[in-house]
Amino acid sequence: MAHRVLRDRVTRNRRWHLKTLSAPFFRRLFLCTAVALLPTAVLPIYPHRTLTRSTVIGGDGDKITLGFRLSTLPAFFAARRYMRPEESPVATTIANVLFWISIAGSCGLAGAWFWSRRRAAP
Repeated sequence: MAHRVLRDRVTRNRRWHLKTLSAPFFRRLFLCTAVALLPTAVLPIYPHRTLTRSTVIGGDGDKITLGFRLSTLPAFFAARRYMRPEESPVATTIANVLFWISIAGSCGLAGAWFWSRRRAAP
């Protein structure tokens, strides 16, 4: 009898942990991450390097300004072919894709956690 009470107490303490890290949770995580990939691609949060060249009146020459602007991932890939080699387009692309996947994974993790908590509620 005491063994059964102890086993029930241990099961009750680990119930949330086992329920959260089970196979259905990972299925929900994969599904939520896959759904989150599209909206996170069209969010204007990806840095894009810009170059502005202005002609100065008065014979002083040109004024070149480097900066960054935020764009969507499709707009970044559309402008990628115009990038110069010194802007390191491969490294920028890898960084933006990793950023995209990490944002989508975070949204997927939050969605899967919320989904599992909703289903566990009575």
